[in-house]
Amino acid sequence: MFYVSGVEFDDEPPPEHDDEPRWESDFSDWPSTGADAPDAVGLVMEVADVIAVFAAERLVRVDRMRREALAHAERYGWTMTDVVARSIRLELACALRITEHAAGDLLGLAEAVVHRYPPVLESLSRARMTERHAEVLVSALDRCLGPGCGMPASRCHIDHNVAWEHGGSTALTNLAPFCEGHHIVKHHGGWIVRQLPGGAIEWTSPTGRRYTVHPERPVPAFRTTADNDAPF
Repeated sequence: MFYVSGVEFDDEPPPEHDDEPRWESDFSDWPSTGADAPDAVGLVMEVADVIAVFAAERLVRVDRMRREALAHAERYGWTMTDVVARSIRLELACALRITEHAAGDLLGLAEAVVHRYPPVLESLSRARMTERHAEVLVSALDRCLGPGCGMPASRCHIDHNVAWEHGGSTALTNLAPFCEGHHIVKHHGGWIVRQLPGGAIEWTSPTGRRYTVHPERPVPAFRTTADNDAPF
């Protein structure tokens, strides 16, 4: 022990520190919070949830980029729509290092979920579905799923088959496009409507007759079993 200008110093050298990084097992002596640590599958699911949230944000920003570019073109009198659209696809493809075709698909998906299918965007942003599910949902829902209706899905309401306020989820297995007329009939016409596996919609009339409407393409749905074991 020695002193310099009234400051006390220890003349013993500091203990040597191990430069090796500490791994998870080294923290076993830390105090527990009482919560169960996620297992390997849980850790993968955490990453998947984060990817879904960022995918939703990317779609919002891609659509914003598209609208800003179109507004800029209109401001300066660029009326060649095809040329402007090609320019937008090209810049997005270069920025993301993807093909121009993939950039076009991404622009189309962003426009669809932001403006025509906001419940899909909401579900994706809350990690209730993956980006691939959103792609399938948007591409599969080509038309209204009311009996005999051909109204394009882009002009339909995206309806919760089981209402959100009644515990229905914003997920592939609980969403379907209905035109305004069929949407009103579903809620106020005395019909019973439920979704079947694959995205088909079963309509039961007030007289008890049943009619099944299938989507243009089946909607995949994956569910875990009650004991969380894989079904194989």
